[in-house]
Formats: sequence, structure tokens, C-alpha cells
Amino acid sequence: MDPDFTNRADIADLLGIPRPRTSVCLYPIYRSRVEIPEALLALATQWAQDRSKDPRTKVGAVVYDYETGASFMGYNGFNSGMPDFQVVWDNRERGTPNNKYRFVRHAEANAIEKATKLLGHLHGRNTVLVLTHYPCPDCMTDHIIPAGIKVVFFAEHHDANPTTATLAAIHGIALNQLTPPRTATEQA
Repeated sequence: MDPDFTNRADIADLLGIPRPRTSVCLYPIYRSRVEIPEALLALATQWAQDRSKDPRTKVGAVVYDYETGASFMGYNGFNSGMPDFQVVWDNRERGTPNNKYRFVRHAEANAIEKATKLLGHLHGRNTVLVLTHYPCPDCMTDHIIPAGIKVVFFAEHHDANPTTATLAAIHGIALNQLTPPRTATEQA
């Protein structure tokens, strides 16, 4: 009789794992791997640290499609072709000309644009958006809601605008906070 590889006992026998000495055959399964949203948050965090040139706030985003396993990453930065002038990055005064807020494209906008270019519309797809920071109301109305994303994970909750939560509730979008990943230094 051929082994049944859906049966833990057959798999354990194949691997040479001795059977337990109890009448109940229990084979513990290793369960400490990181869940997908936490892994994507680590990826978004690393992507932002490596790619964003913003000296103050590095934001990363990942759109993940559960059907295909595809990930689409974005970070906050200037549009393609715009030189990274330090004077613009350093100007955080919203009322002045050439402040960074006039030129920076948000991470979620970049990630969603990449996802929709490859996948087409995201409505009805099993996709999630994972962000290093709480999404702003503009990104909710201009990118997340029109894309049809229904689940958003985020880590940082500072500057949380209540309008984001209101928009999420109206449009049936779940906002879930994750614990930020620990850096290699923090793990040591």
C-alpha cells in the first residue's frame, strides 16, 4: 500500500521520525512561522528604509494578492524624473512654495498603481494592503477605496486622522494595527 502523504503518521514514517509511545498518535506541527501580514510589514519596512529618500519619515506599502502570491511594493518619494533636491526634502513648512508635501507621492499610491497595472482592477480579488504607517484620508479616497481593497494592515498609528476610520467604516474596509517588526539590533 502506498503511503498517504496527507496522513501525519505516514509522513513521519517516511522522515524516520519515531512514533510516540502513546495510544494516541500525536505529531506536533511547528507553528512559529510569521503570518503573512507580519511578514509583509517587515518587507514594507525594509523597502522604505532602503528606497525612501525622505530624511524624516520613511513609509512603505505592500499590496499582496492571496490568489497569485504576488507582492507589489511602494515607498514615499518624488515622482520619477524629479531630482531629489535636499532643500525640498528639508522644507516641511506646508505654506511655503517647494515644500516636500507638494512633491511626495505616498507609498500606498505607488504600490496600488503597480498592482493595478499588472492585475487590472482589484475589486473582488483577495488582496490586502500593508503599510508602515496609518493611511491618510487622501490615500483612502484617491487610491484605497477606488482600488477595492477591503483589508488594510498598518503599524504606526501616530497622526491618525479620524476621517480615515470614518471612510473605512463607510466603505467596509477593515483597518488592523500590527506590531512593528523588530530590527536585528532589537532581536539581539
